[in-house]
Amino acid sequence: MVDIAKVALQHKNANLVEVQSLDTQIPEMQLSKLSLKRLKKPLSTKVEEFRSIIEFIKAKYSAAEAQVRIKEVVGISAEMTDVGIALDRAEDKRAKMKAKFQALD
Repeated sequence: MVDIAKVALQHKNANLVEVQSLDTQIPEMQLSKLSLKRLKKPLSTKVEEFRSIIEFIKAKYSAAEAQVRIKEVVGISAEMTDVGIALDRAEDKRAKMKAKFQALD
């Protein structure tokens, strides 16, 4: 019975030491909490600024892509105009040759 009482007392003393240690950590944790709260607002602001910058970059990239597509379409249109002009010339030559052939007939 005495051994059980000794063991129980040892456990109690160990628990008291642990409680005292934890009690000293409480003020430290509260200071850390306050410090983190102070840092939260500026960091949140920075995160929002970063998100805004990312959205701005995405928008500029999309605009650049659209401009490239427009230039490609305009380039194709110009090429098609050149092809149309070449076809008109070929048609004119064909018509002249046909007229010349009919004139010689």
